[in-house]
Amino acid sequence: MIPLEFVKTLGIPISRLTMEEVICLVEEWLVSKAGKKRIVTVNPEFLVLSYYNREFESILRKADLAVPDGVGILTAAQYSFYMRSLPNSKLLCLAGSFFYGIVCGLALLFCPAFFKVLKERITGVDLVGNLCQKSREQGWRVFLLGGWFGVGAQTAANLRAKYPGLILNHFQGSPDCRSETRSELDKTLQIISNFNPDILLVAYGFPAQEYWISSNFESIPCRLVIGVGGTLDMLSGRVRRAPYFFRRLGLEWLWRLLLEPGRFTRIFRAVVVFPYLVWRSNLLEDKKITPFKVNS
Repeated sequence: MIPLEFVKTLGIPISRLTMEEVICLVEEWLVSKAGKKRIVTVNPEFLVLSYYNREFESILRKADLAVPDGVGILTAAQYSFYMRSLPNSKLLCLAGSFFYGIVCGLALLFCPAFFKVLKERITGVDLVGNLCQKSREQGWRVFLLGGWFGVGAQTAANLRAKYPGLILNHFQGSPDCRSETRSELDKTLQIISNFNPDILLVAYGFPAQEYWISSNFESIPCRLVIGVGGTLDMLSGRVRRAPYFFRRLGLEWLWRLLLEPGRFTRIFRAVVVFPYLVWRSNLLEDKKITPFKVNS
């Protein structure tokens, strides 16, 4: 049994597992028939929304596993861990907030291995790839839901080509899952049920897919559900993934901004609002961030 260590960041417990450990945990769940499970891939934008929206915070808390999809999450966890080690002094906390901010910023640029509180960043692209590889080996059935304008269908084709023997199906689902009719939902659930998947990857986009999964979780006929959102843009080839240099320095947001200037508002929340909330939470000690704990 893999121990579930986590770091509570802005109120959400983020897993400390590595990619290998996550895949092993999924295998434990599916082999032991442990019941229906849910994984969320949390990036800074998720935490900004959950900080202000209690309903969304509740959705993230109910997930069986939340993995850190974003170098900002790793940086925030490390920063918060050091801040919690300071004596209970307002002056020291204020000085420490700037000192540790500079340290973490320099580490992000020159020494990413510095981040040890969360062991590894787990991106949606890498998680889906590893799950498909494992599914091919184990014979697990994978269903891809969503992905409009041909993105979902192309992703499905690419995954079948990359992982020969993978048992995978795809359905676009409702045009707008936020306003889908009862008949549209019933049709979607029936198609999924007919395929009888082990893993369902929902690509309705953030945050609509998280609300859809939460609303229909009990009715979804599968054993593991994951929201994968914009992951399909890269897996389909519609959007080129950031070069290694950008990924190593935590600058994928800059790459996406260069390719898609229309994402400015979303990126602003991730690279400006999120660090501010982390800094404020630590300085005010509002208990939104705590050192890592272990679920027994």
